Amino acid sequence: MTMAAYDGSIALLPGGGKTVLWPGRQVTFVHRYSGSAYSMIEWAVAPGVPSPPLHIHRMTDESFYVLDGTFGFQVGERTVDGASGAFFFVPRGTKHTF
Repeated sequence: MTMAAYDGSIALLPGGGKTVLWPGRQVTFVHRYSGSAYSMIEWAVAPGVPSPPLHIHRMTDESFYVLDGTFGFQVGERTVDGASGAFFFVPRGTKHTF
């Protein structure tokens, strides 16, 4: 078993979640349920892979935590490089890409 629920909480064990592969990217949906106000997604991206287009989430806030390497973020008109350990919060309605 890779996922267990305890009184509405979720415990994800190693290797759990649903993984989707795209060229140069691996995306694991750690926690994402229809109608939920919360989701957790792990992105693993090879260097040089194109970013998604500048976009807006109208219904949800989005947070990013850089686990390894360096990740470039554009939030609004500002561009910032985040090294391992950096955290970014993007409020709903804010243009962003990474």
